Amino acid sequence: MTSDSDLQRSMRYLRRIGVVIAVMILFGYSMSIYRRSRIHEHPTIAIIVLVLWAGALIIGAHLLFRSTRLRFVEHSSVGLLLVSTTVFALGTIYIVSPTHLGSDVPLFTRYAAMQVLEGVNPYQIPFDGVHELLRHNEYVSTPKRDGTHVVSLSYPAFSFLAYVPVVWMGLDVRLLGAVILFPIVVLLIYWYAPDEWGVIPVLPLFANQGFLNTVVVDYEMLWVLPLMLAAMFWYRDLDLSAVWFGITCAAKQNPWLIGPFIVLRFVFGADDYRTGLKRSIRYGGISSIVFLIPNVPFLISSPEAWFQGVFTPIAGEGAPLIFYGQGLAALSWAGLVPIAKSAYSYVLLGGLAFAAIAYVLYLDELKDVMWVVPMLLMFLNYRGSQKYYTMLLPIAIIVIISMYRYQGDDADTSPEVEYA
Repeated sequence: MTSDSDLQRSMRYLRRIGVVIAVMILFGYSMSIYRRSRIHEHPTIAIIVLVLWAGALIIGAHLLFRSTRLRFVEHSSVGLLLVSTTVFALGTIYIVSPTHLGSDVPLFTRYAAMQVLEGVNPYQIPFDGVHELLRHNEYVSTPKRDGTHVVSLSYPAFSFLAYVPVVWMGLDVRLLGAVILFPIVVLLIYWYAPDEWGVIPVLPLFANQGFLNTVVVDYEMLWVLPLMLAAMFWYRDLDLSAVWFGITCAAKQNPWLIGPFIVLRFVFGADDYRTGLKRSIRYGGISSIVFLIPNVPFLISSPEAWFQGVFTPIAGEGAPLIFYGQGLAALSWAGLVPIAKSAYSYVLLGGLAFAAIAYVLYLDELKDVMWVVPMLLMFLNYRGSQKYYTMLLPIAIIVIISMYRYQGDDADTSPEVEYA
């Protein structure tokens, strides 16, 4: 039988391996920056890359010291990784793709924030021609099945209100997710995880440069971070968890799918249904109020425009959106299976019903899966996208840490959430 001292010793050396992986990732980002950023035109980038390379080499060598200060080395490796991803993002925004945004989301977000600063309800105005107005001639639009494109806001109000200060300062809207929110997500996980886990919990966020490209191009971090906080506070302060969940829903529609599973967890996880229902009403009430705070002004100003914009992913702004994605819809996108959009809707609803039944039947085993339900169900949607699946990573990591901190290995003896 392995003793506790042997396990602790093994963990210390496993942490060293984690730093080795961090160093390898750091080399990867450094080389990408070196190749992409035209250092002959931007010598400052060359200096930064040299510092990153030197730091990676020093950390790698220091790991072989017998008496290495492991925690300091871990802090240093995470810090250098964040420097590398920040420089990578800045290079993408200002050097590699200053006009090619990769998505209509940052373009529409910027224009919506501009309209708010001018006192205009952005849900009431068309967005066609915005790329020419803002001198972004290349962008990926969202086509519809009638041959037109989406030319209006498609998300709840917090999705663009959060960018108003950024636009007011004259900055690129992509900076918020890549340079501010992503580092916060990484540091939150690193701080929340037990020290004995080292850098291992944050490594998945750096392992795939495609994940960071999504962070730069899209605004996913704006809803991922509050959802992480909602999950983190679930066992600590349910009211605060409800606040963060309301913010999440005010930024993106996908997390709305978590709502039914929260109700099921409260109702079937309580000693009696009445108590569970009261908890559901309280949690849902707080979340709804928080959701409405940024949305009510636009909802009052033009209810029809708000509903049409927010429900564009469902209604398609008057016409269905095209099949697209890396989920089940890839079969239709590739022309392999000619399935109508309505069929995917039925599959999605069927998947939701199946997930709800399984969740109730195996609640003790599945209760924490509710936080990633949207990413799982979007695989069945007619517009599933890999960015939805990859956003599962930071949320799953924070949930795993919470499971470790607040639950035992035996699910039957795990504490269930309670209101004071």
